[in-house]
Amino acid sequence: MIRRLTPFLAALFLAFSPASGATPVGRALDASDANYATLRAEVSALRAPQEQADTGTPTGSVLEPVDLRIALFQVARDGEAEHQATALNAQPGGRTEALTLHSGTATLTDLQSVPEYGDNGLTRPLIIGVGATLRLTEGQILRLDRAAGAFVINFGTLDITGGGIVSAGGPNLLEPAFAPFVLTGGAGSFAARDAWFEGLGIARSLSFGGLAVAGQGLYRAPSAPRIVNSVLRDVATLAFLSGTEVEVTGTTFDRSRGSAIVLRGVTGARLRDNTILDTIKGDGIRLHRSPDSRITGTRIFRAHASGIVLESGSHGSRVSDSVIWRAGHQGVHAEASDCVTLTDLAILAPRRDGILLRAAQGARVTGSRIMDAGRAGLLIAGQAETARTQLSGNTLAFNRTGIETAAPGRLRLSGNDFTDQFPRFLSGDVQAQTPALLRDLTGAAPIVLAAGGVPDAPPPIQPCPSES
Repeated sequence: MIRRLTPFLAALFLAFSPASGATPVGRALDASDANYATLRAEVSALRAPQEQADTGTPTGSVLEPVDLRIALFQVARDGEAEHQATALNAQPGGRTEALTLHSGTATLTDLQSVPEYGDNGLTRPLIIGVGATLRLTEGQILRLDRAAGAFVINFGTLDITGGGIVSAGGPNLLEPAFAPFVLTGGAGSFAARDAWFEGLGIARSLSFGGLAVAGQGLYRAPSAPRIVNSVLRDVATLAFLSGTEVEVTGTTFDRSRGSAIVLRGVTGARLRDNTILDTIKGDGIRLHRSPDSRITGTRIFRAHASGIVLESGSHGSRVSDSVIWRAGHQGVHAEASDCVTLTDLAILAPRRDGILLRAAQGARVTGSRIMDAGRAGLLIAGQAETARTQLSGNTLAFNRTGIETAAPGRLRLSGNDFTDQFPRFLSGDVQAQTPALLRDLTGAAPIVLAAGGVPDAPPPIQPCPSES
């Protein structure tokens, strides 16, 4: 379902190749516009797994009533009170009752056998208790009735292989902002493969924003959360809030209503071979205080804001082998995150800057192609006087400015191709060094651009690999 998109995407990389002709930007724009239209059509044609006839036998798992306010209290996080209230206010008649699965393994058949499962699916919030499991297999689609205020909070195990969870029915008249969500909290475990998620998430929320995994305090899941070869359509956000070794692989995000993927307080995440199209709001991927993350093989098309954001202590993270096309803000924005590596990227036609590095010491940008940025191909600002940024083997072409700086520290350039960088090569406080760049537009001889930095900036959080 997802793998068939990969051969098409290779054409976009080819359009950036120097071998593609004397006008690489024109070729890249033409090719990428046409290829985007093809990709848009293919993704729009994707459909949820075909629902299988219900021939299963209930497992005998017992679903009992429980006060949903207890579960909401257990997953409470700072800044989420408004969205908790939305979930409560969406319950008809001020109802505070949810269904809870206390133990055992339940399937869709078990849920469909209870009176609370109606024409539009489950009409009550579902709480999966510690030690309990909900398993959805091939063709088993759990529908959550939006008008009835249904959602899922998982403290046990939620395992989806070939199934899915979708919003069903009309809007919630009590709380129009409400949409069903799936939240794994505490020591809960979540895994999805070949799964389908649609219509989930309260806008501008993380915990209740569609799909979320939120470990808390001393609670840790027995296994790292994973989403593989799945589709999220019209889901506000996929959020991981604390934890380690998160994996998202081969997954398509279509028209996310917020940032498609958000990591907060996660260490060592692995995001591989994902495709993100047309975010309605927010960024393609946003990392906050999430060090040592790896983002590779990612394709981000028309992110509403930036393609990828690494901020507030996402030290040592690496973005590689990825395409970012027509981002509304920056292609990549790294801020207050040291020792970041950006390599083998193709960034085309961002509305603002191709790459923004701000207070990001020890950064390395290598082997990347940055073209047709509305402002600068590279904007480097707010660096310490001692900061070192390495730029090597990159191609900058037809950006409004090649490199713009404001307190950049020291920039070490080698092997960068500025041959097609018009109308301006440098601007900001390194502009006076333009003649040195003009003498060697392909960077055969390394040069250093320096214009000072922020004198009281803190030192890097650790020695970067390129400097040690």
